[in-house]
Amino acid sequence: MKKYISIDIGGTAIKYGIVSENAEVLLKKEMKELDQIFEPDIYRQRLYKSYLGRVRRCIAQEVFMNPERQVARKNIRRICSSPIVQDVIKKYDSHNLHWTKQLTNRLIQHKWTSALIIVFRLKG
Repeated sequence: MKKYISIDIGGTAIKYGIVSENAEVLLKKEMKELDQIFEPDIYRQRLYKSYLGRVRRCIAQEVFMNPERQVARKNIRRICSSPIVQDVIKKYDSHNLHWTKQLTNRLIQHKWTSALIIVFRLKG
């Protein structure tokens, strides 16, 4: 029987396991102590990147899934105005991101909801 190793390196954890050729999970482990693997600054930036990715997805959902535009605009404004979002945006080093994500982060930071909606619709 052939066995395969599976590794998932995420923003906050590393998951790994062994799977048989019949898709039977033989071993499944998770390591959440990424702060012990990475230097503190690298770990913190990974968390910020993961968090901001989720923030951008929430905004995209409002743009594409909420049929009431005014409600969507208010929800996006709430997301952008969150003290946690603002704190993470200020601390995150986005210089290595694609220019569209840099732009999106800047629009979130300045709470420009109309511009965010336009950018997401253009990307969409």
